Amino acid sequence: MTRPAVLLLSALALASGVGLPVPDAAAISILFDCVGRHSDPSSCSVATDQVSLELDPLGDSQVRLRVGNVGPEHVVVTKVLLEGSVLDDIAAIGNDLPGVAFREASPWLLSLWGWFSPTIDPDLGAYAKFPSWHRGVGPEEELTLDLDIASGFDFDDVVAALGDGSLRIGLYAHLECDKELLVSRPVPEPGTLILAGIGLAGLLRFGTPRR
Repeated sequence: MTRPAVLLLSALALASGVGLPVPDAAAISILFDCVGRHSDPSSCSVATDQVSLELDPLGDSQVRLRVGNVGPEHVVVTKVLLEGSVLDDIAAIGNDLPGVAFREASPWLLSLWGWFSPTIDPDLGAYAKFPSWHRGVGPEEELTLDLDIASGFDFDDVVAALGDGSLRIGLYAHLECDKELLVSRPVPEPGTLILAGIGLAGLLRFGTPRR
């Protein structure tokens, strides 16, 4: 493999590691860390490998959160938690019927599940209807949440809040013999990615000095 190719692959790996794997112009892809009290490295890896989360703008005042599960392992997302003031309400829930059926939950109800505390303190959220193991987001299924942006903010503010940690998204994932809480990693600002790209372009153009 040539040196420019190695540098390019390294830069792409770096972008993925901080939580944003080379995005397109609109959708924001979000990666996770396992932060639950009972987190196990092997089950964490299974969950983070097959559960996906994307954020898309919907006009000027809403965003759409997509929770996907590519499989093949039997991982089921049963709760979605949102912590932060930049999002105001859940406007609509798009269930992938008949397998997926979620309903909105109040912050008070979400707080009763002490497994999450003090890791994340949700302001909004939704959970799978009973029995949650069968109504959550399983392999090859998807859930969408259309979310109202709080007054005075826009999509760029939502992305900025993901970047500075004032907005966090948690997913509660059930596995065969374990459970994991996946919490969103900070999303880098677009300017950071541009600077990284400029640096990479310089390396590819000029290389390293000969000895």
